[in-house]
Amino acid sequence: MLTRRPAVIPIVSHVRQASPAARTALAVGIIVAVVLAAFTRTLFLGRALYVDDIGVQDYPWQVYLAHARAAGAWLPWVAEIGGGFPRWANGQSGAFSPVNLLFLLPLSPTWVFGLAMMLQYLLAATGMFPLSRLLGLSRLAAVTAGVVFALTGFMAAHQVHYGMLSAAAWLPWVTYSVILWSRRLNPWAFVLASVGAAMAASNYPQMLVLTLAFALACVAACPGPQPVATSLGKARWRLAIALLPFAAGVLLAGVQLVPLMDIIDAGCGAVSRGGGYGFMSSGSLSPAQLVMLFLPDWFGTAHGGDWHGPVNHWELCGYMGSAALALVAISRPGRPGLRRLYACLVVVAVVALLLALGHYIPTYRLLYLVPIYNRFRIPARWILAWSAAFSLLCAVALHGTPESLRPRLRTWRIVTALGALALIAFGAELLGRLHLSAPLGSNLIEFGLTLAALAVGISLFALRRIGPTALRWFIFAVIAAQSVVFIWRYNPTVAPGYYDPSPLVAELQRQQSPLGRVICSGYGPDYPVPGCPNPGPIQPNENLLWGLSTLEIYDPLGSPVSGVTKALGTARLLDPDNAAALGVDLLVTPGSQPAPGGWTLRARVGGNAIYHNDRYRGIAWTELTAGPSRTVAASRLANGHYRFEIASGEAQSLIVAVADLPDWQARVDGQAVDIRPAHSVFMDVAIPTEPCVVDLEYRPAGISDGLSVTLAGALLVIVVCAGATRYCTRASVRLSEAAKGANAEVRNSDS
Repeated sequence: MLTRRPAVIPIVSHVRQASPAARTALAVGIIVAVVLAAFTRTLFLGRALYVDDIGVQDYPWQVYLAHARAAGAWLPWVAEIGGGFPRWANGQSGAFSPVNLLFLLPLSPTWVFGLAMMLQYLLAATGMFPLSRLLGLSRLAAVTAGVVFALTGFMAAHQVHYGMLSAAAWLPWVTYSVILWSRRLNPWAFVLASVGAAMAASNYPQMLVLTLAFALACVAACPGPQPVATSLGKARWRLAIALLPFAAGVLLAGVQLVPLMDIIDAGCGAVSRGGGYGFMSSGSLSPAQLVMLFLPDWFGTAHGGDWHGPVNHWELCGYMGSAALALVAISRPGRPGLRRLYACLVVVAVVALLLALGHYIPTYRLLYLVPIYNRFRIPARWILAWSAAFSLLCAVALHGTPESLRPRLRTWRIVTALGALALIAFGAELLGRLHLSAPLGSNLIEFGLTLAALAVGISLFALRRIGPTALRWFIFAVIAAQSVVFIWRYNPTVAPGYYDPSPLVAELQRQQSPLGRVICSGYGPDYPVPGCPNPGPIQPNENLLWGLSTLEIYDPLGSPVSGVTKALGTARLLDPDNAAALGVDLLVTPGSQPAPGGWTLRARVGGNAIYHNDRYRGIAWTELTAGPSRTVAASRLANGHYRFEIASGEAQSLIVAVADLPDWQARVDGQAVDIRPAHSVFMDVAIPTEPCVVDLEYRPAGISDGLSVTLAGALLVIVVCAGATRYCTRASVRLSEAAKGANAEVRNSDS
């Protein structure tokens, strides 16, 4: 009896005949095409990513720093944030990320930000390709791993955290190079791993910890061959060697990390000590929220205002796509090597999810004893390791799919199960149309459609209408389409004009007093839409720059002023006297909301009202031993350098409403004097009774110390690479001599 052979698509035969390099280039091109499809709106359709943290922090940061770089200023101190902030101590600013140099281009900052965001996703997706290939997977499987990792799970959910993405995108590259380094002592792999670790540490240190854990787990689980020296095959040596690039990376990031450590007691350290274990375990993924692995909108949407879970939606979303989940569930790798890799990745994924549960797991409290780890919050961010492990699981499943579907009976059982699940999803959506939210209903429809598509593809394979290669491509197409749709749906975009603070900023610059500060309330200034005032109560948000209207720094790396303003609360902060004590002269409120007494309306711009503080007394004033305080003439010579001219008076103190952080130096008429804390957060300088000039200058020793540490890291990289090259050369010579000796013995025995 004749059997039907599946047809071979002509393009597939041409690809098979191409060289390995050409096939690799084609695979990378597919990754680029899929990522570009995910960012079509921002790159080609004129839309903008102004969602949540992007709008209030990341986008303004990059535009502000680009102007600073263009002016040739590195700005170790940024005066405009709160009561002043050391810029190099904030990794989220991406001060040393090469991608952020794009903002120097004479192009629209909105478009450049979309391009920079796309490049972070492209870096993550392309990094999964060599990692998967190193683990012995096919090119198509490697492409699938890259698409799933970059466009779903942690990476897709955290699109609102540009700095975090800039660090997380290096995880696959660091893991790949660390495995290659531990196997072969390749010097170039060591350099790549060190640079990747440095970028992760400088952009978001917590991501380096997660990358380290995932990379070491992969090294331990996937030892691979040891062609250089079998003595390195022992697990303890492999792990010790794998740690070297991370040590070098931390040293290379010293120029960022050392200034951070200088102020950590005033920022993250103070917060973590105050909250203790509660701070560290805040943001844990609850067991009930594991349903979001299948239905991401079960507890509401990320940006639709209907979220009713703890923390934020994007911190808890580990959804990888129903097609990918179904593929991993039905796959049974046939080869022993794939089975071992599959089992190891399952263990890594499960452990990552358990760690993401945080305080819901009693043993998580033990991690509070780890010195550096206890400074980080939100255990749910272990979803990054889950996403990476699951992406590789999906690649392993796709690589071995035809083998696992060979038995005809098993194939039809899988088809029946997928079809039944699809029907259940459609039925649940139809029956619950009156009760389910629209996003959850779309989740069910998407779930049913993807499972139905997989069932069709597997049925065609079982009927021999398509072959194994076509089945793999079909499954990849379903997964890629679902991933692109997810990232489109999860992170909405807006028209650039929706978020244009330029008119408001221009008016503020006209109204503002020299060196004054602005309190930005509610979300009106963040999203100024004329005619659409924010009806909510006035909620102060001390994030307004002199030149940028929406720059915000969070508590973990924030100025002490941020803590004071939040401790005061809304009503007390908006009291004119309290605001004046913080150096605030302007208040911006959304819509037509009236300001408290003591504030005078100055202007209305774009649906926002600008009020002036009648009690404003400048950024600095003198406090007398008796009598009222007096304002002083103040000027800013440069960022981090203030000068105050004081007339004669009684014995007094100069109070400066600038954050009292380390490395400030005071001089009175050129003579160095001590700085005392004022009101817990500001600076107090003792001054004489006669007229004098006071200079306050920020000279961060941490920057010079950090540069020294970075140079030490560079030296370590050079020394290790030189030593590895010499070791490998000697090992190759020994192996060559041993081979020659073995051949000589064979010839002698034959003779």
